[in-house]
Amino acid sequence: MNQQRATSARSTSSQGERVLEIQRQPDGSNASCRYRVNPGRHEVKRGEPVTWSNPPTDLVLLFPDKDLFGTREIDVPEGRSVTLEVSQRAQKGEYPYAVYCKDSNDFAEGNSYPVMIVR
Repeated sequence: MNQQRATSARSTSSQGERVLEIQRQPDGSNASCRYRVNPGRHEVKRGEPVTWSNPPTDLVLLFPDKDLFGTREIDVPEGRSVTLEVSQRAQKGEYPYAVYCKDSNDFAEGNSYPVMIVR
């Protein structure tokens, strides 16, 4: 698995950095999985850093199009954050991706699967 810049958890973003949170669904919710990506749809620009912050479980981020971040997958340990930079090669458009949650053996939701939108 590709290990990018894993950092300690933080709740605020540095200037220009986009932060996405992986949140546990409330017990008893009607959700089809235990975790959610917030926000589920996220607009970014080429060269912009994006951080997935402080997940409550070990994750694997899966990107079907390697041109989005220069990698297809990355492990994110529980309680850590990872920052990836949107590739200069990323074309404008929508890039669905998946967040696999190891403890629940399922995928986090956005509004459906999460989406990066390159503008």
